[in-house]
Amino acid sequence: MEWSPSEMIQQAKEELELLETHHPNRFQYLKLDLKAFILLLQSQQPSSSTVTVATQGHLTIIRCIYNYEPHYVFISS
Repeated sequence: MEWSPSEMIQQAKEELELLETHHPNRFQYLKLDLKAFILLLQSQQPSSSTVTVATQGHLTIIRCIYNYEPHYVFISS
């Protein structure tokens, strides 16, 4: 499944909001990773990036390629 950067930003924001709501004092490293990932996507030109999302069980892996460099975010639910 491929998403546009704007769709990925929206999904990452939703995941971050859920983490902050349900786990306000936990998973700070994951929250910081999501925030960094959102900023990375927001700084990109939509035509120069590809976002792939893979879900297996309770683990979601987000892979973003920007300027030929892969960036990964792992989300466990």
